[in-house]
Amino acid sequence: VQGGGLLSLRDVMVQQCGQEGISLGNASLEAVNLRLEQNGLLDPKDPRSGLKAVGGRGQKIELWKSSSTRNTQHGIDVEAWEGVVEIHDSEISANQHEGLRARGLERLTFEQVQVERNLGDGAVVAAVPLVEVWTTTFADNIGTGLVLREGSSGAIEMSHFLNNAGLRLENIPKFFVRTSTFSNAGVGFESQA
Repeated sequence: VQGGGLLSLRDVMVQQCGQEGISLGNASLEAVNLRLEQNGLLDPKDPRSGLKAVGGRGQKIELWKSSSTRNTQHGIDVEAWEGVVEIHDSEISANQHEGLRARGLERLTFEQVQVERNLGDGAVVAAVPLVEVWTTTFADNIGTGLVLREGSSGAIEMSHFLNNAGLRLENIPKFFVRTSTFSNAGVGFESQA
């Protein structure tokens, strides 16, 4: 999908595609009950993500009651996206690398999201000035549940970090964590200056 318009999806399944499930270039996406499963099967040496977005300044990706699972790269790759990403009541699980990779977004919101069983980190976020994580669970990821890198700020509230290294802050001068739990982890919370 290319251009400045809006792609609106309801009750859509995108599975077992050769490359990305959805490739979004500078267009907005609004999805309810979208399933991105097992994409990137064309070339084992060139893994792909369930959703990959580039450009997007002034645009928005909004996912509701959706999932991105078992993709050969990341569940959601928005490292080259410059707009807003909101994920609500959704699941990002069992992807072959990270669940979500984000860099340079305008804003990132997780609300009631399950980020579980990814073979890398659950989510890796860099240079996002407003990160909001509400009632979200990061569990059973091989790496760290949530990694926040330099240039990110915001808050985590009423969230759970279970059965993986919980939360790692890298060169983050200020970040708020409230009413959250860290359980059954080698390292629950780590801050690196």
